[in-house]
Amino acid sequence: AEDGIRDIGVTGVQTCALPILVVHDDPHHTIPFVLELFKRVLRVDHRRAKELTMQVHKNGKCVAFTGTLEVAELKQEMLTNCGTDTYDTVPVDRPMTVTLERVH
Repeated sequence: AEDGIRDIGVTGVQTCALPILVVHDDPHHTIPFVLELFKRVLRVDHRRAKELTMQVHKNGKCVAFTGTLEVAELKQEMLTNCGTDTYDTVPVDRPMTVTLERVH
């Protein structure tokens, strides 16, 4: 799309003018790292951060945020520039996959 937001079709969902921030699972980042990142970047409590982390782990992705484009872009940047995951024996210094999408 022209605005850099990818359209996804979701059956039974009305058109949403606001972008959604989707975090995708990867084999590199640890669950404790993602949990702490969600708490820090998304400003959610431990329970909500754990719910989102488990959605990513079990479903391959989660909707982490819905809101204005400016805030979604900022959160996307913060999540993709999250620093090094040092929870594993070998530190992971690669970005998480985070996309901006629009439900139609």
